[in-house]
Amino acid sequence: MTIPARTRIDPSDFLDRARGFIADFGRHVGDDPDAAHHAALWELEDLTESAQAPMLRMEHALHPWVAFLIVPLFALSNAGVPVVGDPVAIATEPLVLGILFGLILGKQIGITLAAWLVVRSGLTSLPHGVTWRHVYGAAWLAGIGFTMSLFVGDLAYDESPALALSKIGILAASVIAGVGGYLVLRSTRSSG
Repeated sequence: MTIPARTRIDPSDFLDRARGFIADFGRHVGDDPDAAHHAALWELEDLTESAQAPMLRMEHALHPWVAFLIVPLFALSNAGVPVVGDPVAIATEPLVLGILFGLILGKQIGITLAAWLVVRSGLTSLPHGVTWRHVYGAAWLAGIGFTMSLFVGDLAYDESPALALSKIGILAASVIAGVGGYLVLRSTRSSG
């Protein structure tokens, strides 16, 4: 409530100053670009930052910390997963392996095969610009089974020791599926 959401800037003054810095950048195209170009770019960067609302600058600065540290830590602590015991023994538990295979392989196979069958039957076609690699990457991401999977685990195992194992399996599968889907879709984007 106390951080300004808007900025007071004169648009014509902003444009004049920005054009001046861009002109400075352009005047030194043939020269040694390091010093002159960087000075013009830094001035332009300072000008554009001053044109942004303080709240937006703060939100942009905090976003990586929130998205990659605070929210995952909150989710992990809210899941109530005990981080004790032998990791190898836990990873080889049949319940954990079943959840891993179900969320990782089951989602990939089920979604990709269902999409292929629907397209192959002629009921639909892939949207323009979407390849089977995109579908496969999305199927990987479907293995991220956090909220609903934890809810089903709570219903199935109530307060038994199997509940902790199911949560570990769900979290491990979600991480693997998320990374796998990211890698598949990233390689699709760069090659497409």
